[in-house]
This record gives sequence, C-alpha cells and structure tokens, in this order.
Amino acid sequence: MARQVQEGILRECKAAQYFSILADETADVSNTEQVSLSLRYVDSTFQVQEKFVTFASTESTTGEALAGLVKSTIMDLGLDLENLVGQGYDGAGNMSGKVKGVQARIQQEYPMAQYVHCKSHNLNLAIGHSCNILPIRNLYTTVGEALFFITASPKRLSVYRSYGDDTSTRLQNFCPTRWSQREESLGTLIGRFGQVQDTLMELEKDKDIKTSTTAAGLFRAMDSFEFVAPLFIAHRLLRYTVPLCKLLQLTDCDLVQASSQATRLRDLYQEKRDNSFFDEVWGEMVEFAAQHDIEVSVPRRAARQIHRNNAPAASPKDHWRVNAFLPFADHVISEISTRLCTSFPRLLAQSLIPQRLSNLTDEEWTQIKTEYGLVLDYNADIELELWRQAVNTGDITGVDLEDAVKASYGLFPNIHRILKILLTMPVSTATAERSFSAMRRLKTYLRSTMSDKRLSSLGLLHVHREFKIDIDQVLKDFDCSGHRRIHMAFQ
Repeated sequence: MARQVQEGILRECKAAQYFSILADETADVSNTEQVSLSLRYVDSTFQVQEKFVTFASTESTTGEALAGLVKSTIMDLGLDLENLVGQGYDGAGNMSGKVKGVQARIQQEYPMAQYVHCKSHNLNLAIGHSCNILPIRNLYTTVGEALFFITASPKRLSVYRSYGDDTSTRLQNFCPTRWSQREESLGTLIGRFGQVQDTLMELEKDKDIKTSTTAAGLFRAMDSFEFVAPLFIAHRLLRYTVPLCKLLQLTDCDLVQASSQATRLRDLYQEKRDNSFFDEVWGEMVEFAAQHDIEVSVPRRAARQIHRNNAPAASPKDHWRVNAFLPFADHVISEISTRLCTSFPRLLAQSLIPQRLSNLTDEEWTQIKTEYGLVLDYNADIELELWRQAVNTGDITGVDLEDAVKASYGLFPNIHRILKILLTMPVSTATAERSFSAMRRLKTYLRSTMSDKRLSSLGLLHVHREFKIDIDQVLKDFDCSGHRRIHMAFQ
C-alpha cells in the first residue's frame, strides 16, 4: 500500500522535472537517528506540492555521511539528481556548513541544487537573538520559571484552577525551539495574571519549604513594574510575527511571498518604532499595573552601571522607552532584515512576474541568465522581449509567482523554466518537522523495534491519508511478491 502512495508521488515529481529536497534528522524512541526526506515540486496543474517520501536511518550524522545518504536515497527513488534545484535544511553545521556540510557537498556535484536556510528557523533565530536584551531576557527567565513551577505539579496546577472558573485557560509552557509561540504564552499570562498571583500567594503558605520559597520569589519578581513593562513590550511587538510564522509553515508558500511578507513586517516594525505606538503600550501597562496594585517605577540605580540598560531619562515612561522598547524594536528590525530580507541571485527572477516586470533592469536580467544559465537556451533574450510585450499589452497578467508560471507555459519555455525553478525552491522544513510528529505516533515505546521499511511505509500511509489506495492492485502485488505458496485467484 505504501509503495502505491510513494510511486504516485514520484510519478508527479518526475513529470514536474525539477524538484527540491527537504531533509531533517531526529532520534526516534529507540534512539535511532532518523532522516526525514520530502520532495517539493510543481505539479501538472501548476500547484506547489511538498510531499514526505521516506524515512532513512543513519548511524553517523557527519556531513559526509548524511550527504551520501541523501544522494543514495534519491537515486533509489528513481529521481535524477541533475534535476535537483534546491535544498532545504535547518542551520545545523553538518547540514548547512559551507565547506563540509550536506548542502555544500551536494551542490559541489550538482550546481543547480542551491541551499535555502529554513525561513521558519530563521524567524525563530531572529526573535531569539532580539530577546537577549537584558529586560526582555530577565522577563523570559521569570515567566519560564513561573509557568513551569505551576504546570509541572498536579497539586500546584489544581491550586491555579481553584482560583479560576470552568473556562480558565491553561498556562502554556515555553517551547524551547518555537520562539514565535511564546507570544501566545505571554498573552495567556497577561489575561490570567491575577489568577497566577493568587496561586503563588497560596503556595507561599505550603508546608514544603522549597515550594514555599520558590513561590515567594516568583511572586516578588512578578509583583513589580520591572516585570510588567517588559511583559507588555515583548507581547505587543512579538504578536506581529504570528502571521509570518503561519505563512512560512504553509506548503504552498514560495520565496517571493516569504520575502515580501518579511519586508512588510520589517517596515511595520520601523513604523511602530517611530510613531506613537509606545504611547499606546504605555497606557495599557499603566492601566494594568493600577488594576493589580503595582507601582509605576524604574529599576534602582547603582553606582556602577556596567551591566544595566539605564540610559538617562526624565520619567518612567522615557526610561522604559529608551531602555527597553527602542533597543528591542531595533534588534527585531535588524535581525529580520539580516535573516529574512536578504536577497540572493536566484530570487532576482521575481522581477519576471508580470506585476513586477517594469522594475526589471538589464543588469538584473544578466544576473538572472548567469544564475539560471544551465537551463536556458539561446532564445532567452528574445523570449524576454516577447514576454514584456505580452505583459504591456495586457495579454498576460498575474500578481504572484504561481500565476506567472502558468501564464508562461508553452510560448515562453525559458521564462517558464526560470519561474518554475524559483517556485520549486524550498522555504521551510515544516513538512519534515510534521513527519517527525507522525513518527512519534507510529513508533512508540510499546513498538520500538519495527524495521525502517515498516516505519517508512506506515509514515507514508499516515501522512498521505487522502491518497486513494487501489485494494485490488495491492492484493495482486502481494500475490506476485513471492511470499505465498498458493496464489490467489483473480478474475
């Protein structure tokens, strides 16, 4: 049954010609290192497809071993590595290394296979590095300890629930890898701040000394404006990253969409930094502090200001604007610009989209021909002139990359190949990450000794549940497999 699913995916991929690979690795419940391999391609209806195809176990996680495993697996699937145009991995050194990483070793043999660092990981890194500013870092430390302290014990969690109603929202612990999810945790904490305070006050009376001491320390840390101000600043700024985070996880998201949305997010942050946005946040945090009897204040000033963000300020509002809001906003803008908005030669082909064609310069077209030279023929320049004329006369329209790929099919083969390769380029490794979720449901501690072949087969059937299985063909294949002494009778 799994062979039917896999062969169906491979037929589509071969018909598309160009494809990219998405790979990631993790250890399963039996402590075996598993590599998940997925394919990204454009099908016959010009829709982007990202499909999981197999798991492959490995004993070594070096760049050389993983590169060999990826290449051999692709060849075993019957795909031509000469048509490999993109590689999507996370930022681990053995995968993304410029000299000995998997991407470098594969691109050395197949120059068209360009590497794209997972944009979802880049977004998490951008947020994570921005949160290293001292007030925000201290906030996350306190919030993380408080959330874990309450939710890690059924006894303490029952105390928290006793101060709420039947619809009380459960606190969400921080995820160590998904920084963008932390905005939701901060929002839940803001909404249930009084309930959390009551819980900590009750746990201060606990007979267990460690519980009582920890609860008292967390309550003192949270019952101050030094906690409230960074809490609102971080939450109000980070919630703007949620749409981009969700976009990057979509299988049909392309690099043009990802780059455009990241650029808009950066510009929005710049606008929020420069206008009266902080005034709105300040009003919210002051009102919140008044509701919970917290005095508006600034941190205590010490004689030696070595490790503190204490720039001179005339009022508490100026202090938190200069020492927390502006540094945090600047770091977010800088990180997003560096990690998500940086262009590269292959992305220049977005200027061939009809809506953007008027911005295409001769210099950019020369760079595009150099970048895609292996798939172009001598008619590329003529096709560009005809493509311009068709767009200018309104015969061809389209606002996104997918429309342009469809419009260029047939009459403009060179333009079509360029745009199709750009659409095939990977954006994130979310598909590989989702396959790991499937693996954890299939290979559990109760059945941890299944073979790699069985794991991949169950994974294919579980991930691609919508695939229609031809049961008669399954029985025929099983009958012809040589595992039966007596053959079945088919009409």
